[in-house]
Parts: sequence; structure tokens; C-alpha cells
Amino acid sequence: MSNIPQTYISGKLLIAMPHMPDNRFKNTVIFIYNHDAAGAFGLILNKPLKKINLSELSKDLGIKGANDSQYNVDIFLGGPMDITKGFVLHSNDFFEDGTKSITSDISLSTNTNVLEKFSNQETPSHKMVLFGYAGWSAGQLEQEIANNDWLIAGATKDFIFDCDSNEKWNKSITNLGINLAYLSASGGEA
Repeated sequence: MSNIPQTYISGKLLIAMPHMPDNRFKNTVIFIYNHDAAGAFGLILNKPLKKINLSELSKDLGIKGANDSQYNVDIFLGGPMDITKGFVLHSNDFFEDGTKSITSDISLSTNTNVLEKFSNQETPSHKMVLFGYAGWSAGQLEQEIANNDWLIAGATKDFIFDCDSNEKWNKSITNLGINLAYLSASGGEA
């Protein structure tokens, strides 16, 4: 019988510890949008790829109706898995088919029609466009947390959408009241 507690953290942040053994997740902050007995899925919030014009992105994705947009959007690497799969993490002031409310003020949309709506100015007040995701099989994330590879923190709309990407990892740790100088660069158990 496992001694790992079954606490699910959907709607929370995972913050990589300085000793993170997987370089793909070094210094990352991940928003967990689904976590249950089958596993966990999240989006890395602090790996910007580039700023792109929405009409250019829409054309690349074969979305009609967004060709006249002058709207620019930041694109983020949401994780190493299935980087062709797109996600829009956004505030709850926008909803359509395929939108899932994760917390009281954060939602996730996976339908590409969302980008078309953005070009027509039907847009949430806060948004991030991400490609790819992070995923864990059943029990894997719980084991990594037990190994002290991750810190867990509450997720707020302001932090996710308004905090500069380059500052998210440091700020998320500081928000927990932890001084980075006191965190060990190696994991383990006492």
C-alpha cells in the first residue's frame, strides 16, 4: 500500500525545486488544469516562444475569419508533450463550447474557434496561448511531490496573466515566503 497521500491539485501551481532532475522542467511554474486518480495534466506558464500576429497564427492553423486581425499574441510552450495541441488559458469572462472552468477565475479552452473569436474582438480580458502540455501517469506526480521535486502553491488570475514570464519562477517561490538562498540545490529525504 502506498504511503503517498491522495491529494489532487487541479487549479494549483507546481513550482520546480532548484534540483529538478528533468531539465525540461528546470525553473518552471506549471498550472495544473486536471489531476485525479488517472494522472495529471498541466501547462508551463513561463516558457514564452514568440509574439505572433493572430492572423499569421490563424493562417498557419487553417482558421478562417481571422485574416484581417492586427492583434498580436504571445505564444508559450505549455509542455513537452504533443506540441501541436493548442490551449488557451484565460479568465472566466469568456466561454464557448470546449471551455472548461478550472477555478473561480481561470478557464481553459481547446477549441481553435477561440482564436477566431479573438480576432473579432470577442476575447477574455486575460489570456495565454500555449502549445504542448505536461502530463503525468497515475501516481507519477504524487511520487515527484513526495521526492520534493515540486512545491505547490495557489494559482491566481493576477499571477498567471500579469506576472512577467521571466519572473514567475522566482516570484512564485517568494510568494510562498521562501528565500531562494535557503533552498537546497539537491533533493532527498532527511
